[in-house]
Amino acid sequence: MLDDIEKAIWYKLLVNLAINSVTALSRSTASVLTIPGINNLCENLLREGIEIAKFENVIFGEEIVTEIMTIYEGYPNAMGTSMYYDILDNKPLEIEGIQGFLYNKARLHDLQTPTLDTIYPLLLAQQKN
Repeated sequence: MLDDIEKAIWYKLLVNLAINSVTALSRSTASVLTIPGINNLCENLLREGIEIAKFENVIFGEEIVTEIMTIYEGYPNAMGTSMYYDILDNKPLEIEGIQGFLYNKARLHDLQTPTLDTIYPLLLAQQKN
């Protein structure tokens, strides 16, 4: 049962990882997914997140990328994410709970995460103090 809870937490983390990153950085709603290259960026973030999860003993199959991308495809173009609204309102972003958490886990396990390594500092640069 604990494994199920842990996997559910990681699943939610993965779902939020890519969509929150791209909507916050682009300052755009889910319509950002229609821009060439954004889906590829999301898929790369998801694959890196899955690899980090594996080193934390939470195993997802490759099909999870397609599953999460299908969830994103179901989002209305006008839908914003929490990080999107927070960045527009100059509120603190939940970077450390999502991207920062994964970034630090990747460093702990000495993993190569080039997409996350780019997204995380760009999000930090957006954070208003």
